[in-house]
Amino acid sequence: MKFIGKSILLEEGGEKVIVIGDLHIGYEQGIHQAGVATSFIMDTCTELESIFKETGRVTTCVLLGDVIHRFTKAGNDEWRGVRAVFAVLQMYSKEIIVVRGNHDVSLAPLLREFTACLIDSWTWQGYCCVHGDKDLPLIHTSEVHTWIIGHGHPAFRLRDGAKSELYKCFLTGTYQKKHIILVPSFFSGVVGTNVGQYVLPYPWKFHLETFEVYLIEQTDVLPFGTLGTLIKE
Repeated sequence: MKFIGKSILLEEGGEKVIVIGDLHIGYEQGIHQAGVATSFIMDTCTELESIFKETGRVTTCVLLGDVIHRFTKAGNDEWRGVRAVFAVLQMYSKEIIVVRGNHDVSLAPLLREFTACLIDSWTWQGYCCVHGDKDLPLIHTSEVHTWIIGHGHPAFRLRDGAKSELYKCFLTGTYQKKHIILVPSFFSGVVGTNVGQYVLPYPWKFHLETFEVYLIEQTDVLPFGTLGTLIKE
């Protein structure tokens, strides 16, 4: 397993799987209505291209849900955004798996143009990818050794004297003898929820203070120790 920017690369048996967190395509619609120009879709596509240049073509691309942002019927922004993003994904992936997120109520019609599978969870070589808004019996089976979870948008505020900055981050730890990987949102418009201050909205009672924090700075992913130690500093 390897962190590459905001994604995870899994390799086993000659296969390569890239796992990507929440995209929230269509988020910029509300910002546009407020008169602010944004280019989140262009940023997303550019970032995906840079990741695939490092990984090369992969066997499978797994999206951890909340591909689109709005709960209502998909509008033009969602259609344009999904087409642009999935054009990149199809270029570099043999198959695309979309794990259904709580925001994805209107996603299915948007995926009909693509060879993408929309499911509640995806398991491969003992790794189980879920969105993270609800518990599923499948993830507790003995065949699964690692949960890879989106939904929570973890971030951590790093302080240096009077200065502070919030960074997207991965969190890794254990829960009920399973290895847990909490994945940040891929969406660039919002950094995420500061895990040093707020509780993330998962249905499991993770002891996040024991989890290892990996801060993301562009394509670099840096280990910073356990959350509990960082909070005390």
